Amino acid sequence: MTIANVLQRSLAGLCLLLLATFASATVTVENYGYPIKDRFVATVVGTPEGYEAKLPKEIPTKKRWLNVFPERHLPDLIWYGQELIYSETLQ
Repeated sequence: MTIANVLQRSLAGLCLLLLATFASATVTVENYGYPIKDRFVATVVGTPEGYEAKLPKEIPTKKRWLNVFPERHLPDLIWYGQELIYSETLQ
């Protein structure tokens, strides 16, 4: 066998393995206890009250900013490009 044949067979085997994994995943997802059975309806309706995650009242968040190019002078028209504002929330 040549290297190309070995590569083709390996790639075909990998594709079959991934296909079998995805097929078995859809079968096991059906019975996990969520009250809304239709996945599209569950997306639109949202999470029922008993299934919501418990979150703290206040989540510690740090607001930070970076000066992108402090040595460059930007025109007043692009004032928003002077600094990069972001927030950081650690898990």
